[in-house]
Amino acid sequence: MKYRLQAIIFVFVAFMLGCNEYMIVGVLPDIAHEYHDSLGKLGLLVTVFALVYAIFTPIITSMANRWRRHHVLLVLMVIFFIGNTWTAMAPQFYFHAAFTNSNC
Repeated sequence: MKYRLQAIIFVFVAFMLGCNEYMIVGVLPDIAHEYHDSLGKLGLLVTVFALVYAIFTPIITSMANRWRRHHVLLVLMVIFFIGNTWTAMAPQFYFHAAFTNSNC
């Protein structure tokens, strides 16, 4: 029973990451039209996301060896959820850069 739950969680996380990284490409022209921005810039954002994911996954994995795996997975999923929610609630395309670079 324990391994069945872990397998279900693993499949769910893999599906969630796949949807987030790869399925966005299919609707990229619609997003570019909605935000009145070029398809190239948005494609670059998807590429940057994929590169950061590819670079930091082994680093985080090696750093997280001292903690229990399901705790690490839970913490990283919460961070992932917060980041995606923040992105979904952005009123405009450059909201994140303006918000993080403000002098307030």
